[in-house]
Amino acid sequence: MKKTNPLIASFLILIFLNSCGTIAEGLGGSKKKGSDEFLVEKKSPLVLPPSFGELPEPGKEPEENIISDKKDTSDIEDIINQSSLNIKSSNTLIFKTDIIAENTDYTGFLRTYKFHFGKIKPKKTLVLGGGGVGRAITFALGSLGVEHIYLHEKNKVKGKVLRQDLGLFKINCTLIDCNQLKKIISQVQGIVNCTPLGHHDFPGCPLGELMPINNHWIFDAVYTPAKTTLLKKGEKVRAKIISGIDLFIFQALDAFLLFTAERIDKNEISKHIQFLREYYFKVLFK
Repeated sequence: MKKTNPLIASFLILIFLNSCGTIAEGLGGSKKKGSDEFLVEKKSPLVLPPSFGELPEPGKEPEENIISDKKDTSDIEDIINQSSLNIKSSNTLIFKTDIIAENTDYTGFLRTYKFHFGKIKPKKTLVLGGGGVGRAITFALGSLGVEHIYLHEKNKVKGKVLRQDLGLFKINCTLIDCNQLKKIISQVQGIVNCTPLGHHDFPGCPLGELMPINNHWIFDAVYTPAKTTLLKKGEKVRAKIISGIDLFIFQALDAFLLFTAERIDKNEISKHIQFLREYYFKVLFK
């Protein structure tokens, strides 16, 4: 019997334990109130882009982007890397001599976007939802050089705070309401869902009855089901759809690199990304 590569086995286990809850919870349909989950188009053939090895490792962002003022961060976190500090939230803590805080939603979305688009900068983008995942993705879009973000967040206070925080980094963001959605959809090139709408436990579509158009790229943070109502709408009009399975994998990759530190070669891990994508798309992307 052919033995399983221990590196792949370890990474598979981590994927089950990482991301927005365990995959067992996702496949089992257990309800997580207010959860933010990630989902991006079937990429065929499933191959890595030539520039994948050039992507930054978590915690390795340029020093000039690091904010020195840490007064708004949690006391338990001794070291807060650039992504968590800017976003003002973290989802991964590394317990060493110090406690290191990271945000793998941010780094995972960077990898996901670059996997599909390479060095192409995002243009006008509609982001639905400004919660934890929404914050991470809007800041990631800003790091990618997004032209303009149109943010739809039902909680007006939360939306205003996020817009102000993005403005500190000169990331252009406009808050919009439901009445403006139809007009904005016709003006943007990208649509990103960061709400739980579309999840098994929160059925529906964040666009309501509105339809995307074929020149859109559409990313859905929900990966259970992997093909949500929003992605099905995009598929129907032949838009580029991007499943949250990719964020699910790349987020776990970043966490794995953080947990294993210098013990695992990043290039060795990268060799197995194609296998992992093929496996999870086969299992989840129906």
